[in-house]
Amino acid sequence: MFKPYIIETIHPDDHRYTMTKRFTWNRTLITKNVLKLIKSFEDIGNWLHCIPIIIDPEGNIVDGQHREAAAKALGLPISVIQIETEDIARITIALNTNQRNWGLIDFAKYWSTQTNNPKVAEVYRRFLDYYASNNVTPGVLIAIFNERSNRSHYRTDGGHDVNINDDFKNGDLPFNRSNRIHIESTLANLRKLKSASLYSPINRKTFRKQQFQESILKAMEIECFNFDVFLSKLCRSRHSFNKFAKKVDIYNEIVRIYTKKGK
Repeated sequence: MFKPYIIETIHPDDHRYTMTKRFTWNRTLITKNVLKLIKSFEDIGNWLHCIPIIIDPEGNIVDGQHREAAAKALGLPISVIQIETEDIARITIALNTNQRNWGLIDFAKYWSTQTNNPKVAEVYRRFLDYYASNNVTPGVLIAIFNERSNRSHYRTDGGHDVNINDDFKNGDLPFNRSNRIHIESTLANLRKLKSASLYSPINRKTFRKQQFQESILKAMEIECFNFDVFLSKLCRSRHSFNKFAKKVDIYNEIVRIYTKKGK
């Protein structure tokens, strides 16, 4: 059987490879998560020795069922560590209540410090500078870097949809002379909105909403939309942006103000 508290690498030809089981209370496997792990193993190799699958003395998986499913789908060796039965409840609770996934800014900070890839590090430092000096959400800023609104988080690559946030997490954030102009002009326009209304300013909470920022980006992508005209009309209009939470309502308010008669 498995050795307690020792990380072991179990190869497909080992009879123990098929002995792992799942508790009845294990969460349902999420196919999307397994596929992401499969791609990760394919891209960078088997890293299970860094985060082994935790099992009990009977081979039940305490933690790591998605990692195990992905590794076995590729026929990779699995790394396991066995814990004693009396530790299962305590460790399971700790694993599921004390872990925090990385946010987009965490990924940006990581890539900005990678001295072995100075070009990537410089791009992510610029991203963090833009983020610090502009009141935009990370997701919206990634969309601006990709020169698109955040209506879709995907770009097309060779006929396949690629999630631009996944690209960002993998250190693949586009930055060149062309999109730098787009980034800085878009952010400048967003800053103008903060003090654009004569009657009732767009409050900080509203401006910070991703739904509001995405709606503005969506409008700015439309060829016939003139941002300066919108800004001028907003100055003289009584808007309802501060009342809305849904993106469709915010976008309709943009259209209402923009199509209002008068210059």
